[in-house]
Amino acid sequence: YLLFRDANWSPDFPTTAMLLRTLYHEETGVMVDGIVTVDLHALRYIVGALAPLRLPNAPEPLTEANVLEQVKALWGQPEAGETITDVGLNQWWGQRKNFIPALAASVLAKVQSGDIDYVALAMAVERSLNERAIQIWLAEEHAATQLATLGWDGRLRVDATRDYLSLIDTNMGYNKANAVIERSLHYTVTWPTNGAPAEATVTIDYRHPITLPNHTCDITPRYGSDYQDLVERCFFNYVRLYVPQGSTLVEATGFLENDSVRTARGERRTQVFAGYFVLPPGEQARIQFRYQLPPLLTQENYQLIVQRQAGSGPLSLVVTIAGERQEMVVREGITTVPSPSWGGLGRG
Repeated sequence: YLLFRDANWSPDFPTTAMLLRTLYHEETGVMVDGIVTVDLHALRYIVGALAPLRLPNAPEPLTEANVLEQVKALWGQPEAGETITDVGLNQWWGQRKNFIPALAASVLAKVQSGDIDYVALAMAVERSLNERAIQIWLAEEHAATQLATLGWDGRLRVDATRDYLSLIDTNMGYNKANAVIERSLHYTVTWPTNGAPAEATVTIDYRHPITLPNHTCDITPRYGSDYQDLVERCFFNYVRLYVPQGSTLVEATGFLENDSVRTARGERRTQVFAGYFVLPPGEQARIQFRYQLPPLLTQENYQLIVQRQAGSGPLSLVVTIAGERQEMVVREGITTVPSPSWGGLGRG
């Protein structure tokens, strides 16, 4: 059965939000009017605009430079001086996220005090929205349409007349290894001379930068002594690649088991190719999908939409279209790559 904590499986935020709304209503009887997500990238930007922020049990004021380390410390020691070992797992588990409402209250109090740079705060929020670090879903139809127009509702921004690419990584392990995983993506599109549909190849390189000799991958759910213990584990990654509906998978390589590779219809007129692999600390992995694009995507009208996964960091991307190569770093949530000759990049 589906739990509230599992409801964010879809990368299409309106789909996730409506499911969360339904589950919350079934549990509480309350039908919410909207849902907002805020990730750690947004937290860093907002704290940077409001700094310094005071927080109970935090050893020093929060700033953009230290907020992520402070959050990790508060997660490990929700009460001053009390670690997992000090209080026991059960008591710690019930307190480990107490810093979240305290942090929200601190942000709200600082804003209400009026002693802030409103321009800096507005810029931090806008940056967060553009990077999908903040996503907003509202039930009211007119407001929802405005959010969609601005690209702030977190939906998969698929256009049937353009190519589409979105890499979704899901760590299936009971750990935080994904926080340090480095990834880069190379996307190549070619058109056969016989008039057949375009052929696409996606190559993704993953690197786990932490070295732990003789480490054994164990997916058994368990906490460690601190946050870093959860980071220094294997990356149990279920990869989903969202591409245009009508795309046909030719080959997928680099996965742990061939029978883990799947192809299925996705949200908002997409096709999803998926597979599973495990990346131990200190190692690298390469996975690859080769597929045929829908016939309507010709070289003459080609344009690519790349959508970065919400919550992830900047994505290193190399795109080669009909032999023309372009390197970029995808920082905003949506990037549009024009057809040759390039003519520059722009937001979708």
